[in-house]
Amino acid sequence: MTPRSAALPALALSACCAAAAPAADGPWTRLPPPTLTDAAMVADPVRNRLLVLCGYDGVRSVNEVWELPLAGGAAWRQLFPSGTLPAGRRGHA
Repeated sequence: MTPRSAALPALALSACCAAAAPAADGPWTRLPPPTLTDAAMVADPVRNRLLVLCGYDGVRSVNEVWELPLAGGAAWRQLFPSGTLPAGRRGHA
């Protein structure tokens, strides 16, 4: 069995890519992320989730934060952090 931390890059790939293909442990499910390019994606193993930060929405650089839980019903949702947000950015990672 693969340790959870080693599986996170594969989960990130399946969460962000349009292609769906059979995997050794079952079929992949297509979960379209927010329509952002040039964003950063990080794994949060403590909370068992992926986060997408900032990016470009086709018109402007944004400072959005999106979460994909890796357990239960997997669906993207936008987070709204408190405090002063940084300026929108893209291509920063």
